Amino acid sequence: MCLDHDIQITEEIAEKMTFPKEHSDAKYRLYLLEKIGECAYKQGSFYLATKKFTQAGNKMKAMKSLLKSGDTEKIVFFAGVSRQKEIYVLAANYLQSLDWQKDPEILKNIISFYTKGRALESLSTFYESCAQVYFFTLQRELG
Repeated sequence: MCLDHDIQITEEIAEKMTFPKEHSDAKYRLYLLEKIGECAYKQGSFYLATKKFTQAGNKMKAMKSLLKSGDTEKIVFFAGVSRQKEIYVLAANYLQSLDWQKDPEILKNIISFYTKGRALESLSTFYESCAQVYFFTLQRELG
């Protein structure tokens, strides 16, 4: 209804639409949380969508919402606490799109997340990229 009538879902509205954990129909509560999350996502409220998807137990949708926000610090934190292989890989893929060559912390997180996600092929490809960057930097410096 919020999308149909162009009503922006705020944090306050979302909280009022959310049933308490003790609600008698747990399945309906989770369904409603997912719908609120989907609506917030479509409206560009990625933090709110992340929160609602997390409350619904859908960490994958929560991570995808967080990735849309572009908040690197929160993405790294969420990946670390979620402890799911797929989420580690999503976080590492996102971090590769950043300037990892100039930030050792990002580099460390990429390697850590690919390792924890057991994405060995992706890790291998990343190491190859690191070697190429190092090679071209060295070549440029030597003239």
